[in-house]
Amino acid sequence: MLCLFEASLVQQQLKNLSEIRSMSEKPYNICVYRQKKWVRVRTDQLIAGDIVSISENDQKFCIPADLLLLRGTCIVDESMLTGESVPVSKDPCEVLKADEHFTFDDGHKTQILFGGTKVVQFTPPSKSTNSLKAPDNGCICFVLRTGLSTSQGRLLKTIMYSVKAVTANNTESFLFIAFLLIFALIASAYVWIEGTADPRRNRYKLFLECTLILTSVIPQELPLELSLAVNSSLIALCKLLVYCTEPFRIPFAGKIDICAFDKTGTLTEDIVVVEGVTGLNDQPSNKLLQVKQCPLSTIQVLASCHSLINTSASGLVGDPMEKAMLASTGWSLNDQNEVYGRTIPRSSPLKICQRFRFDSTLRRMSVVVSHYLPSSVDRNYLVCVKGSPETILPMLVDAPPDYEEAYLTMARRGARVLALGQKTLGQLTHEQVRDLTRESVESGIHFCGFVIISCPLKPDSLAVIKDLSYSSHHISMITGDNPLTACHVSSIVGIVRSNVPVLVLSPPNALHEQWHWQSVDESVILPMLDVNAKDAKFKLLQLIQKYDVCLTGDGIDYLSKTNPSFLRQLIPKAKIYARVAPKQKESILVQLKRMGYITLMCGDGTNDVGALKQAHVGVALLNEMSTSVSLVELTENKQTSPSSKNVRQKNHGGAFNRGNRGDVHSTNTNINNSNPAVRPSFNLPTLDTEQEVSVVRLGNASIAAPFTAKMSSPIGVCHIIMQGRCTLVTTLQMYKILAINALIIAYSSSVLYLKGFKISDTQATIRALLLSACFLFISRSKPLKALSKERPIPNIFNVYTLLTVSLQFLVHFYVLYLLTMEAELRMPKVDDDFIDLHAEFKPSILNTLVYLISTGMETVTLAVNYTGHPFMESLFENKPMLISLIVAIIGIVILPFGPFADALQLVSLDYDLRIFFFKVLVFDFIASFLIDRVLVFIFGRVRQKSL
Repeated sequence: MLCLFEASLVQQQLKNLSEIRSMSEKPYNICVYRQKKWVRVRTDQLIAGDIVSISENDQKFCIPADLLLLRGTCIVDESMLTGESVPVSKDPCEVLKADEHFTFDDGHKTQILFGGTKVVQFTPPSKSTNSLKAPDNGCICFVLRTGLSTSQGRLLKTIMYSVKAVTANNTESFLFIAFLLIFALIASAYVWIEGTADPRRNRYKLFLECTLILTSVIPQELPLELSLAVNSSLIALCKLLVYCTEPFRIPFAGKIDICAFDKTGTLTEDIVVVEGVTGLNDQPSNKLLQVKQCPLSTIQVLASCHSLINTSASGLVGDPMEKAMLASTGWSLNDQNEVYGRTIPRSSPLKICQRFRFDSTLRRMSVVVSHYLPSSVDRNYLVCVKGSPETILPMLVDAPPDYEEAYLTMARRGARVLALGQKTLGQLTHEQVRDLTRESVESGIHFCGFVIISCPLKPDSLAVIKDLSYSSHHISMITGDNPLTACHVSSIVGIVRSNVPVLVLSPPNALHEQWHWQSVDESVILPMLDVNAKDAKFKLLQLIQKYDVCLTGDGIDYLSKTNPSFLRQLIPKAKIYARVAPKQKESILVQLKRMGYITLMCGDGTNDVGALKQAHVGVALLNEMSTSVSLVELTENKQTSPSSKNVRQKNHGGAFNRGNRGDVHSTNTNINNSNPAVRPSFNLPTLDTEQEVSVVRLGNASIAAPFTAKMSSPIGVCHIIMQGRCTLVTTLQMYKILAINALIIAYSSSVLYLKGFKISDTQATIRALLLSACFLFISRSKPLKALSKERPIPNIFNVYTLLTVSLQFLVHFYVLYLLTMEAELRMPKVDDDFIDLHAEFKPSILNTLVYLISTGMETVTLAVNYTGHPFMESLFENKPMLISLIVAIIGIVILPFGPFADALQLVSLDYDLRIFFFKVLVFDFIASFLIDRVLVFIFGRVRQKSL
């Protein structure tokens, strides 16, 4: 049976490799600049350092390698690589500074065309030197990486080699096998001592037998069983639109201590609502103007300061928030990068000449635009800037006196606030425009107001957070958004405690002249703790018990420079991390890992890539479709859209009621989105239950994270944890079952072997047939529909596992001893006590009783050590497993009767011996069951890890 299983796995692996090979693009001819002339070369002949041309003719093919865009612009569909369906705009590297340090992946992704992606639209270079003017008028690119060294190649390697051995911990596995080896050494020593005491024994064959005993304690089928368990989880997750490229991480999902979530696009909806603009014309800070009622300068900034591109194939392409801001102005963007307004006929169109794209580190973006002044033929140039209020403030020359109060008021309501600014450059030449630097344009800005944007909570966010908290996980939020907005959303979803003030680590301000703790409503002001005091840890514990803590990116930088040891103590205790850069997100996860916490990070897969990679379990949510509307449109649609249906309810407080929605803005607008394309998690595709999704295809996998959820809902995190717990429990129970069976085999191969016990080939085959189905279905156990408050045992080498294996073996040993003694009493006396261990097999009472009881013990071990609730289906709910056990028990009962006994070369047992056998088997089951359940009660409870 083992050979059959291995053969099926090999066949499946060959099929997977065949599928992976079919994913590769067939080579095609491309223009390459070699030896000072353009030639046509097959794409599989490209080498790093080649200069190539990507033209209109190449749009139907995938990009053959990782390319650096030198000249021209492209819009690229990267869904085959990242899973994101929104095309991405690529700029040539000639827009970079001459002294700028180029990085392949982190800082300059917008200059790289990744292999495996497709060009949706391209604009050839307008000015090319004669030596670099491609004959097909394509974009000029430099080959960076080819083959498996490309981003797509690395993703393929991850998929290909993801079938690595899945063990809870290699070190623990070694220690556990070493523990079993102790019993094997005792058994081998017994065989050697007893065997060598008889001079008639063959020493060489005794040595071979001792070697076999030592190897028998390592369960041969363990890797196979673990692979089956993980493969079952992979199939189950695929049916839930969750794809995994690193299956060995699935058991980690069952051990999670801390679940961290990004805010924007993860906990909040994809629907972006532009509420209005505030901070203009001495208006009160809580009064909003509709965008179309704002001054022309404000509308110009909203309409032009973005990274949107209009394509003939996909229409308007870009960030949903920027789409919403453009739509709120009533202006439009054409394919010539011009924005024009229908609402103000007298305003001339704006031509976007240069973009300084949004940088998550700088937290701002700016554009240079030109337009014709009234009654003039000369172009006038403007700079339009938007970004976080804290970042824009130093650039302003006319910041209003209530600047901070205005944006803080809106941020406390949970809205996202962006500051807008503009300045006039006057008339410039093309060379002057091309030479403009970011530093020169982002200074001397005139304030144009705050745009107020809100994203309602996703319908599942509240229930997911509640479920994860209920199931003994620590929850935190890591976001680049404003601390006040982050605190507001956290209070709604339940990340922070209700009626408990949230303290934000704040820099010196009007309220305090040094770094201090400040509550959101400014009602609580506390000085920084004296970290050098003897009772510093005690005071920190008191602070955490009384308040929830929010760390900002600036606060983390300050503490890392002044007191890194205090920062290490504080990081796991913080519930919210706000205004953090992507690198800081990554460092937070690294620090939590170093402190021994098992972490999960859930983000949108773009600016969270570093954190997703560092977490033990990184989950990228890839929204299939995003929607952006204005507040007016949302209110109008509210009357007609049907209410969402409840998909699932649970008995405990964290019910998955998709009809319950939260809202992060004070108007509490209720959004009911019935579009199934926007919320694919509501209508999962019906897949054939027998279909084995054994290999992840490109487009479903993402380079961002090991787990990719092709849905907008964070409910995928719950699915991953449920499957992780089920897989982890299955892994641990397989260790127990196979360890006990290995110890029984070791005893049978030693003590009973010297007494003449052996089994025939027919008996071994029948035993394998009776038990193989049990082993198959135990690895296919399904998780429950709800997360349990209890946590599974996270490791193999623990008190419970060692005691239950040892004590259950002692019970089995006692039962074997009783039956062996009974068999020896009933066996006929012989004059010569020498037993030929290598003689031809002959049926005997000893062989029959030991064969039946050892088969029964394996069945008992499977039944007793099946974990069931609260992490997986119970034995009675797992129907295939239950039926397999019943069939095995029936087989044990009927084997010693009539024709079955003769066919299996068993001795027919008399009535008294059969009754004695069944009594002993029942005793074995009851004693093993009681031992395991008592040990679970005493040692099997795992508490939530303290922070």
